[in-house]
Amino acid sequence: MSLIGTADSLDLDFQNVPIIDLRNISSKDPLQQRRLAEEIRDACIRVGFFYGSSHPWAVANNYMRSLLDSEEPWHPREPNRGGT
Repeated sequence: MSLIGTADSLDLDFQNVPIIDLRNISSKDPLQQRRLAEEIRDACIRVGFFYGSSHPWAVANNYMRSLLDSEEPWHPREPNRGGT
């Protein structure tokens, strides 16, 4: 079935954001790759997005907290043009 045909046949009234376990995203096993791809495809067609959990590229919470608590500006400040 085509992508459009699949989307047309689905019940798009979802109640929850799909949560997809990505811990095996780098797996070389074709069965695991296909299963994950189908799960992602289904979520993107039905809902438009998903929450990826357990992915290997997760940023450590303490690192994120240090970035958020940092006094350093996220973007460089423009020079003061008012002379003060």
